[in-house]
Amino acid sequence: MSWWRRSSGEATERERSFVVNGGLLQEKLIALNDGRYNPFRSFSIEELRTATNNYDRSRMFRSDGFGNWYKGCIENRVVSVYRRRSGHYGGIDEVVNDIAVAAQVGDHKNVLKLIGCCLESPVPISVYEYLENAKISDQIAISGEKTGHLHVTWKSRLKIAREIAYAVAYLHTAFPRPIVHRHIHPSSIFLDEHNNAKLFDFSLSISIHENETLMTERISGTFGYMSPEYEMHGEVTEKIDVYSFGALLLLFLTGRHPRELINVEIYPDPQIKSFVKHYAVCHSMDEIMDHRFLAEEGGINERQQGKTVMELVLKCLETAKEQRPTMVEVTKQLIQIERALTTVGEEDMSGKMFMEEFIASCDPHLRVSLISFSAEEIRKATDDYNPTHILGCNKLGIWYKGHMGNLIISVCKICKVNWHEHVKNEFRIAIQLSARKHVLKLLGYCLETQVPTLAYESAEALPQYFHTEQSMPLRRSLRIARKIAKEVAYLHTAFPLPLIHGNIAFANVFLDKNEVPKLCNFSQSISIHQGETLTVDLVDATNRYMPPEYLKGGVLTEKVDVYSFGMLLVQILVERTWPYYYHYDNSIANINEHEVLDYVMKYRRGEDLGEQKLEAVVKLAYRCKAVEKDERPTMTEVARELKQL
Repeated sequence: MSWWRRSSGEATERERSFVVNGGLLQEKLIALNDGRYNPFRSFSIEELRTATNNYDRSRMFRSDGFGNWYKGCIENRVVSVYRRRSGHYGGIDEVVNDIAVAAQVGDHKNVLKLIGCCLESPVPISVYEYLENAKISDQIAISGEKTGHLHVTWKSRLKIAREIAYAVAYLHTAFPRPIVHRHIHPSSIFLDEHNNAKLFDFSLSISIHENETLMTERISGTFGYMSPEYEMHGEVTEKIDVYSFGALLLLFLTGRHPRELINVEIYPDPQIKSFVKHYAVCHSMDEIMDHRFLAEEGGINERQQGKTVMELVLKCLETAKEQRPTMVEVTKQLIQIERALTTVGEEDMSGKMFMEEFIASCDPHLRVSLISFSAEEIRKATDDYNPTHILGCNKLGIWYKGHMGNLIISVCKICKVNWHEHVKNEFRIAIQLSARKHVLKLLGYCLETQVPTLAYESAEALPQYFHTEQSMPLRRSLRIARKIAKEVAYLHTAFPLPLIHGNIAFANVFLDKNEVPKLCNFSQSISIHQGETLTVDLVDATNRYMPPEYLKGGVLTEKVDVYSFGMLLVQILVERTWPYYYHYDNSIANINEHEVLDYVMKYRRGEDLGEQKLEAVVKLAYRCKAVEKDERPTMTEVARELKQL
């Protein structure tokens, strides 16, 4: 009797699930394409249990955050059975959405083909064609590479990228209303035994009217793969898929996920495209591209193709969605890149000759202690410029921590833009100031890289210290500000001609292991006569740190450094605890004196610094930030006031 009750109860539950799930699925199918879809089978629970030997663990070939994939056999056909866990974060609606969209698009050769589903389970179970290979990210991402053996060659990556682009373009154009995938990501791609790409996971997909912008409150995705307008405002258009595809293409090119390239502790509220562009101009293609296929395939055509792919990545990752190409345009360009057989000649050696001549012209007494590193030594020290070694990023370039035996160094990959003048300036001034305690000491250089690489003493970028959960005590923060003020005052007064740093910014201050501050990046520095006003045509510095007379008119005096220091002082005062921290770029330059004063009085007055001193520091920062340059103090006065505090 008890057996009958259990069987009857189970049957009732199955019927209830079938009716509810079937109704939802029918609604989705009608909404998507007026009920037109590719036929698929309805399986019973018993059929799928039999097919998978009751979901035997030995049959499981993949597990993700939402469920398990099993190898099954139905009527002598091998299939993939995807059984989602109960309590799936998106609920039944997303599972049904996945099945409905898969039924619409499953006839495309680069979409994982849906064979059928079981609606009798509380959470519907999907049945697809069987593919042996695991996630594509396990085979492409360097972080997922266990053996060091190259599984997916560059040629295969281009092919996979083109096939996925083709599938997404199909979603956008083949139906009366475009289908936006909303989760273009490595975890949404399978490979068959011939490395043919298969797109799947349509749980977040949505159908919109052409050129429509749909607003959604439900934002789901992965950091680095979501476009700014979708992540911040829930805006859905076809262009969010273009952005995600650009991030996927970046993984194919570098072997690294976007989140591995950008350390959010160093780059709060990062603009992916801005950093990737900076990354591209600071590294050669040999350093950007996944080193595994360059080593195994020779890399001649790959370098040229890689350069073109990086250009396409940057187009796809444009912050403004209107500036991104369509997926049809992306597909066409990838086809052209695949067909291109342009070879690359030998690297231009003029840069090396330029630096050799320049170094030879420097004072021999100053350059005698510098070390000439080989390219191999630098690559080995930074683990092939591993993003996990990145210390920081500034106008000069991208900084890496390097290990050479017991010696720890800071390696700067110079930005290729205007590098001749920048390196010459940095090299000359860094040597001249090498004896200064609060200037980052230049140890040596490498002339074997496409653009010269510079090596410095070991230090951590100042943002590393502030962008952590544990705030730095205010007294220690002000000690850093005091030392930097003293060093800038030295630049303005210790030479026959005052030396203007030109880019006093958070990113240009490093700390050694004893928290001794070190000023760096003299690439924009310039000497002028005392009291002289110099007008420059090209303003090349960190904009939010620059005073209005310099940004608008190119007017350069010592007071430019004073204004920039005032910005730095405000940033030190509010650090990461400021309420608008994650929108620093837009807010830090606009917050007024009263806001900062109220804030530090409320949140930082208990840090062993009296109310009177706190008020004096804030007032000093805003005197430095005065709009009129004549109202700003000199750096000597700033250093003196900070010392008295």
